[in-house]
Parts: sequence; C-alpha cells; structure tokens
Amino acid sequence: MGGGRGVLFALALVSLCLCQYMHSHSSTS
Repeated sequence: MGGGRGVLFALALVSLCLCQYMHSHSSTS
C-alpha cells in the first residue's frame, strides 16, 4: 500500500515541470 499514490504524485510533478519548461521555452519573442 503506497505505490500507486507515489506514481501519481511523480506523474503530476513531471507534468507540471514539463508544462513550465515548455512555457519558458515557448516565450522566446
């Protein structure tokens, strides 16, 4: 008990990081 939650948390963190990373690299005006 406590494996699925960890995976979900990691996925959420990676998703957020990716979103921020893409946004940071997208604003190159």
